[in-house]
Amino acid sequence: MTDVASHSTLREWWHHLRQPIALALMTGVAIVLTLMGPFGTGNSLRPVPRLAFWMSITTSTYAVGCFVAIRLGAMWPADRPVGMRIALTAVLTGLGVTATVMLINWAALGQRPDSIPLPATVFGIAFIVSIMFDLLRTRHDPPAAPAPSVTPQATGPAILDRLPVERRGALLALSAEDHYVRVHTDRGAALCLLRLSDAIRETGDIPGLQVHRSHWVARPAIAATRRNGDKAVIRLTDGTELPVSRRYVPILKEAGLLPRASHG
Repeated sequence: MTDVASHSTLREWWHHLRQPIALALMTGVAIVLTLMGPFGTGNSLRPVPRLAFWMSITTSTYAVGCFVAIRLGAMWPADRPVGMRIALTAVLTGLGVTATVMLINWAALGQRPDSIPLPATVFGIAFIVSIMFDLLRTRHDPPAAPAPSVTPQATGPAILDRLPVERRGALLALSAEDHYVRVHTDRGAALCLLRLSDAIRETGDIPGLQVHRSHWVARPAIAATRRNGDKAVIRLTDGTELPVSRRYVPILKEAGLLPRASHG
């Protein structure tokens, strides 16, 4: 991923961790665990150190799971199954959370990491949390980043102002990837944290077509089209191919961009 993607991932991660509901959940779970004193902490730790111990456990493990979900979500191709992404997120979260718990137990309780068994329940909990976190992110998308101010001297669409200078060129296409939009230009591509609908509004006067729920293309960037059953495929001037869903095929036909089906 590009530096822009990494920066966007960290920004969304930090934004989520600071949400009141996330802070309340972590604090509430830590207080409950402090009062219960599971895994021998009720006998080995006094109340205040016990609260500090469980706060460190809940915040660090939640932060690990949150980061894994956001990072993997940003990297995951739009045409790959969501269930596969959630399962992979659960496995990676389980590994990260288990390692984190081992290190904290070692530092706070003196338990050697290699003496702590890897509990299968960690993966079950990670899987459930991954599903819940994915649903929460889907229902509560982060607000789109404000559009950059465009000066009167600007000659390109506003969306280009979000890109690194070396990627600013002729706009070819926009592709939604989870909460990000991959902006394709003739100088490469970069990820931006905003919704596809907002990105399309920032294309300005460039003529274009939405050809899929996750893809928009600039008319001048269309090099060729071909049928693919009852769907279609667009090839851009840089060689990138984007799918056209069944719903948008009539739009291509109306625009004269899709060849008629051959007969006999």
